[in-house]
Amino acid sequence: MAGGLMGALGYWMEQQAVNRGGQPFYYYALFQIPLYEFLPAFGMLLALTIAWVKRLWQAAPGQPFAPGNMDELAGQPVPTLALIIFWAFSSLLAFTYAGEKMPWLTIHIAMPMILAAGWAVGWLFQWGSRFEHHAWGWRQVLRVVTLLVLSLLAVLTVRTAFRAAYINYDFPLEYLVYAHAADGPKILLSEIEEISRRTTGGLDIVVAYDNNVRYPYWWYMRHYPNRIDFATEPTRDLQRAAVIVVSEENYGKIASVVRENYVQFDFMRMWWPNQDYWSLKWDSIAAERNAALGQDASPMSIGEYLVRAWGHISPFFKDAKVRSAIWQIWFNRDYTEYAALKKSSAFTLENWNTTSRMRAYIRKDVASLVWGYQTANTEVTISDPYEAIKQQLTPDRVIGRPGSEQGQFQSPRSIAMATDGSLYVADSRNNRIQHLAETGAVINSWGRYADVAQGDAPGSTFNEPWGIAVAPNGNVYVVDTWNYRIQKFSADGEFLSMWGTNGFGESPFAFYGPRGVAVDADGKVFVVDTGNKRIVVFDANDNYITQFGVPGMGSGQLDEPVGIALDDHGLVYITDTWNQRIQVFSPDSSGLIYATVNSWEVSAWYGQSLENKPFIAVDKYQNVFISDPEGCRVIEFSSTGVPLKTWGDCGFSESQFSMPVGLAMDNLGGLWVSDAGENNRLLHFSASAISGPGN
Repeated sequence: MAGGLMGALGYWMEQQAVNRGGQPFYYYALFQIPLYEFLPAFGMLLALTIAWVKRLWQAAPGQPFAPGNMDELAGQPVPTLALIIFWAFSSLLAFTYAGEKMPWLTIHIAMPMILAAGWAVGWLFQWGSRFEHHAWGWRQVLRVVTLLVLSLLAVLTVRTAFRAAYINYDFPLEYLVYAHAADGPKILLSEIEEISRRTTGGLDIVVAYDNNVRYPYWWYMRHYPNRIDFATEPTRDLQRAAVIVVSEENYGKIASVVRENYVQFDFMRMWWPNQDYWSLKWDSIAAERNAALGQDASPMSIGEYLVRAWGHISPFFKDAKVRSAIWQIWFNRDYTEYAALKKSSAFTLENWNTTSRMRAYIRKDVASLVWGYQTANTEVTISDPYEAIKQQLTPDRVIGRPGSEQGQFQSPRSIAMATDGSLYVADSRNNRIQHLAETGAVINSWGRYADVAQGDAPGSTFNEPWGIAVAPNGNVYVVDTWNYRIQKFSADGEFLSMWGTNGFGESPFAFYGPRGVAVDADGKVFVVDTGNKRIVVFDANDNYITQFGVPGMGSGQLDEPVGIALDDHGLVYITDTWNQRIQVFSPDSSGLIYATVNSWEVSAWYGQSLENKPFIAVDKYQNVFISDPEGCRVIEFSSTGVPLKTWGDCGFSESQFSMPVGLAMDNLGGLWVSDAGENNRLLHFSASAISGPGN
C-alpha cells in the first residue's frame, strides 16, 4: 500500500516538468470549480461567512493553544473550520502553481471545500432547532432561503454528475476528462466481432492495428489470437489481415499496403474538450497586444493583462446572447448558441475542433461476404499516375551522415541557398542551424535545445527548427517550429530578433506548428503557419503586413500548408498538404490581398503523420519541384501543373531516399534535397540531370 501511494505521488511529481495539458493558472478557480464543484464552493464561502461573523473558527480570545485539562477544554471552541479553510485555499494555490493541471486533480481542492460546506449545513440545521419556540424574523427567513439554495445546488450537482457519467461519457462536451476516448473504437470493435464470428466461427480473424490504436485495442482484443500490432511499420504481410485499423498519423504509410483491395471507414478515435478559454492565457493576451503595438513594444504588465483580459470577459456582462450561450454550456453542455456566435461548425460531434481520427480498412472480399458489399475485383491495385514519367537520377554530390558532430545531421529538413552558393540547413533534431559550403565543409553552426513551454528559451535556442530562408541582405530566418516562433540571424549566425508565440491564430503572431518560410526580393517574410492554416506576411523589421488562407478545401483555403516558394514574378507557391494539391497565389496591386491564380492536385501526401510534410522549390522557368516524404521521391511539374518527371525510391543507395523533405534550387539550376529519414544527408542533382528528358 505504501509503495502504491509513494509511487503515485512520485509519478505525479515527475509530470510537473512535463506540464501536460498546458492549462492556464485560472483553470481550477475559474473553470473546473464553477463547472462541477459549485456546491462545495458555495458551501465553503457560506462557512467562511458564518465563521467570520460568529467568530466560530478560533479559540476564545487570549487563550493560547496549550495542553490542559480535557474537561476544561471541552467547552472551548477549536480551530477545526480554520484548518479546513486553510486546507482548501492552500490546495487551490498549490495545484494552481503545479505544472500539471488536469481535471481529475480538482478532487483534491474540492475535498476540503466539501468538509467546509458540510460544517455550514450542520450549523444551519443545528441552529434550526432554536427557532422551534421562537418567532420567525428576517434572520430565520434568510437561513431557510440559504438552505433552499444549498438544496437546489445539490440537485444541480446530482444532475451534472449523472449527465457526465451516464449521458456524455463518450463525448467531449464535458470538461471532466482531458484526452477523451471517443465511441469509435467500441463501435468498430462490435463490427470486427461480427465479421470474425461470421467468417471464422469465433474470434480467429486476422486483425491489425498501429501504435496509436493499440490503446485500447491491446485490451479489447486480448481474446483475438491472430491480432497483429504493427506499431508504425506496416509491411505487405498485413495484406492477409481482414481488418486493418490505423490512426490518421499512419494513413500515408498504409496506403501502399491496402491499395484498392480494402474498403475504408472513418471513425473518431479521441477528442479533447473545447479550449477557447485559453484566449485568456498570458501568452495569448501578450500576442494580441504585440499584434496591436508591434513586436518592439515593452513587456506587458499585469495591469495591461487585466485590462485586455477584461475585454474578453466583459461581453458576458454586456451582451445577453453571450450570457445565454455560456449559460447553455454550463447548464446543458449545449454549444449550439456558442457556435452561432463564433460562426463556426466546429462544435458539433461530427466536426469537433480538437480530435484524433482513425480509419478501418476492411478487405473487399470479406466486406462482400459479410454485408453483400458491392466492390470491385480485389485483384485491382493502385496504379501510379506518375509511373510513365519516372526516371532514375543519381546525385552528383552527397553531403552528411547521421550524427550530431559538425557536418552530420539528425532529420535535416529545410535548405536555403545564400548568394555565394553556400547552404543553410535546418538540422531539426540536433536543434541547430548548419552553414555549409557546397562541398559540405562546415562554415558555421549555431543553436541548442530549449523548450519555451518548460521555461526560458532565449534566442539561438530551438525546438525542432523546420523552415529556413535567406533574405536579399543575407539575414537568415528560421522557423523554430515547436517553440512557435520565427528567429532572425545575421549571415554569420548572430541573433538579431524573434517573434511569435503558441496560439490558434488569435493574432498574427500566434502560431501553431509553423513550418515553411520564404523571403522575397523586397525583404518581406512569408511564414507558413501550418496548424492555423494560413500564410502570414511580415516586413523586414518583423512588423505584420497581411495574411491569407483560411481552413478549408475550397480555392484559397488551406489544410496543413507546409512548403512555400516564391518565383521572380511575385507568385507564391504553397504545398496544401492535406488537400493534396499545390496552390499558387498572387498579390493585388496593394500587396495586401492574395488570391489563388492556379492550383493542381497531387497524387501524393496520403498520410497525416508529423513527418509527412512536403516542401517545394521553383526554378527560373517556373517549373515546380515538390517532395513526397513518405513516397520517397521528388516530383516535378510545369508551371501549369503538368507532371514532368519523378525520381526516387525508398532505400539507402545514393539514388534512393529514406524521407525527402527540403528542396532548394542552387544558382546554376541544380536541386538540393534533404533526406531526413534514416539516411540523414543532403543530395545534389545537377541542372543537366533534372532538366533532361521530360522537361
